[in-house]
Amino acid sequence: METDALQFKKKRDPERFEQAQRDIAELIVQAKAGEIELAYVDEAGFTPQPPNRSAWTKKGKPHAITAKRGRRLNVIGALLSSGQLVLAKWWQSINGINGLWCFAFLMAIALSD
Repeated sequence: METDALQFKKKRDPERFEQAQRDIAELIVQAKAGEIELAYVDEAGFTPQPPNRSAWTKKGKPHAITAKRGRRLNVIGALLSSGQLVLAKWWQSINGINGLWCFAFLMAIALSD
């Protein structure tokens, strides 16, 4: 039996995408020439408790698992075009202005070496 699954694909603007490709290619050229430092940044979060979004219960009984709350460890790292790897960890959310602060902190560490 076949089903037609709904697919939601984000439509990207081809002109903006091509411009971004050109911009990134130019930045890579500048980094290889030593004119700028590029940073490839990523973040991952870890939680000490397993998710409890689903569980087995007897028919007619409510889902009754107490969610334990703990602090989430977030790790952010940057691989610089010079080959340097910079890492930092936070016991708080990395988002919005806090995320910008974390990135600035990483760059300050990188520039201090």
